[in-house]
Amino acid sequence: MFTEFVELYNPLPVPVDVGGWSLTGGVTLVLPAGTVMAPCGYLVLAENPEHLASALKFPGALGPWSGSLRNEGEELVLRDASLAAV
Repeated sequence: MFTEFVELYNPLPVPVDVGGWSLTGGVTLVLPAGTVMAPCGYLVLAENPEHLASALKFPGALGPWSGSLRNEGEELVLRDASLAAV
């Protein structure tokens, strides 16, 4: 079983509070309140975070999301808490 995931990157030298932000498109996920991306850090969103942690030894992913990603590719949109695309 392969678990799909998406990585978000914070290029800023300061932490960014992404609590309440959402990922939309083929998948939908609202990030929990209090979620903060580290400066110049990554945040992983997964279809099945438990599988990602156990099978791939990658703990800390957020999810699960609803929906699915298409193999042909698609546009995903990250929206802040006010629903503006970022």
